[in-house]
Amino acid sequence: MKGFKTNLNLICAVALIFFAGTVTVNAQRYSGRGSAARVTVTTGILPVLTTAVADTGSLPSAGGNITLTSASVNVPNILTVGDSTVNTSGSGNSSQSQADVNSLNVGVLNGLTATAGVITANTQCNCPAATCTGTSSIANLHIVDDFGTVTDINGTALPNTTITLRAAGGLVIGTVIVNEQISSAGSKTVNALHINLTVAGTNTDIVIASAHSDIVCIVPPPANLYSGRAFGIMSQDVAVLGTDVSSIVSDTGFLPSSGGKINVTTAGATLPGLLTSGTVTSDTYGGTGGAVVTDVNSSASDSTVQNLAINAGPLLSVTAVAVESDTRCTCSLGVPTCTGDSTLTNLQIAVVGFPVISIPLHTVPNFVVSLPLGLGSITINEQTPVSPTSTGAITVNALHLNLNVVTLVGSDTIIASSHSDIACAVIPSAAGVEVSGRVIADGRPLRNATVTITNQKGVARAVMTNATGSYRFDDVSAGESYVIGARSKLYRFASRVLQVEDTLSGVDFIAQE
Repeated sequence: MKGFKTNLNLICAVALIFFAGTVTVNAQRYSGRGSAARVTVTTGILPVLTTAVADTGSLPSAGGNITLTSASVNVPNILTVGDSTVNTSGSGNSSQSQADVNSLNVGVLNGLTATAGVITANTQCNCPAATCTGTSSIANLHIVDDFGTVTDINGTALPNTTITLRAAGGLVIGTVIVNEQISSAGSKTVNALHINLTVAGTNTDIVIASAHSDIVCIVPPPANLYSGRAFGIMSQDVAVLGTDVSSIVSDTGFLPSSGGKINVTTAGATLPGLLTSGTVTSDTYGGTGGAVVTDVNSSASDSTVQNLAINAGPLLSVTAVAVESDTRCTCSLGVPTCTGDSTLTNLQIAVVGFPVISIPLHTVPNFVVSLPLGLGSITINEQTPVSPTSTGAITVNALHLNLNVVTLVGSDTIIASSHSDIACAVIPSAAGVEVSGRVIADGRPLRNATVTITNQKGVARAVMTNATGSYRFDDVSAGESYVIGARSKLYRFASRVLQVEDTLSGVDFIAQE
């Protein structure tokens, strides 16, 4: 059992004192994604399941470079894509993505056939003005719908060129969008080919050669910019040499930088040979997509997977009543603060011949369970970076399984993933006064308690106490009333109303009995 024992009593103490003021941005922030193909099939009975071919996933906000290649892949009864290469990167003043697919053959029964040679898409966003461009190209695209209508396109089509698909009797059953382009501030997505077809109650949505780029420039934005994404399940199986195929369930995709709200719910998921689940729900929102006015300063995401059952070969099983992650980034006086966590209800890990491990409702960030017999590892409450953080972006994966079993060589599976990202509009810092004090519990200073001060407009600022239980707010505008309160997981405190005319010290909080 060596290597399988875990210490669930680890204590993670993170001290952070936050002082609001003028923000100096010292680097661009990036986002991007490239994929060769995404196929989503929806019926009235079976769960929604998305199959992705050569999908880079999200580019970290710090930038970098992700490149994937894939050999020819067949999605049965739907399509075959040839050798593919995708890339997304960000550095300096530029973020760019591209997707190249060498060939395409689509055949959806009683719907359409489509063939093409090389298909490409690319996007690029540049600072200092956060301007974005994108193009796509398709060689020898040949489309025939069931009505017998033939469409041929070679080269670059006008943006969002739309072709109507009809059944044998002339009934409209779908569309094909060539050179689909979706733009918002500092963000652009180009899908070289987007097919949506409904036949006999089954909807098939196909995206070929997709490139997305996103950038937040060094020049502070005049208004908050948002980004976010959540998905319930993503599993990549690299057992087939030379391919990169993943399955995604309840994926919101990217939140536009202007904000809004995206919700995706799937009744249940089945990945053969790996897992089953109950309802899977994912949400991401920012700005006016929130429920209250103050959400204009927030970007948040969450994902929940109910009744998870993972059976990876005959030796390993992982079960849970519910697995949930959530993230939130908030601007206060132009300064971002991001938090996130995971909730694990009755999570159990079992390996044949070893004691079952029961995981508590909450664990410390990045808690790793090393599996015996060389089966791999499971990271619980995976956080990048660790909450709380002032980076303006955070990702939390409730479970991240890297498995190496006979039936799933090199399986990489993420359960309940949430990502939030915000770029705060800079608010000029005005001279103000100071409010400070201490937080006391059981007669001793309380470290890592959160103290919040809220003005009459509902704008809140938060700090955490240091090792001596002390906190301080700088640049508090004089001549106003404020509500100030303290909170922690173990103690309760009474809030108070302050009329601030000058610097105040000794505004202490004592835990209630």
